[in-house]
Amino acid sequence: MDFNTRMAIEHACTRCVVDYTHKVDFGDFDGFANLFAEDGVLSVGPIYLDSRAKIREGMSQRPSELLSRHVTSNIAINVIDEETATGLVYLTLYRTMVSDNDDLTPVPPVAIVGHYKDKFTKTADGWKFAERVGVFDMIDAAQFA
Repeated sequence: MDFNTRMAIEHACTRCVVDYTHKVDFGDFDGFANLFAEDGVLSVGPIYLDSRAKIREGMSQRPSELLSRHVTSNIAINVIDEETATGLVYLTLYRTMVSDNDDLTPVPPVAIVGHYKDKFTKTADGWKFAERVGVFDMIDAAQFA
């Protein structure tokens, strides 16, 4: 595989990672689900969803009062071939519940520090997550009580 092809794949997969954070944090759950292949898997904590339709349905149940910011870093994409790639991405998650009256929300403590283990696949619609597994290395359990 030539250099330009490898770089284009890395860029497309990195774009999936970045779009994931924006779409989940700003409530674009249709766009979020469309980042996954039709049979894509999202597995984070107790959540295991094994199709794009289930991911869309699961995300639609997310409370509207939940404000989150998924901060991702140290994105490493490993191109396997012209149709598959893997990734490892660090995660720092901030989350809090807000009301319509809140003008400015104080910064909550970090809820989760962890990482994602990703598998990407090339589809007719471009690169998608085949699987995204969230691993929680550190967690503030009080925020999930």
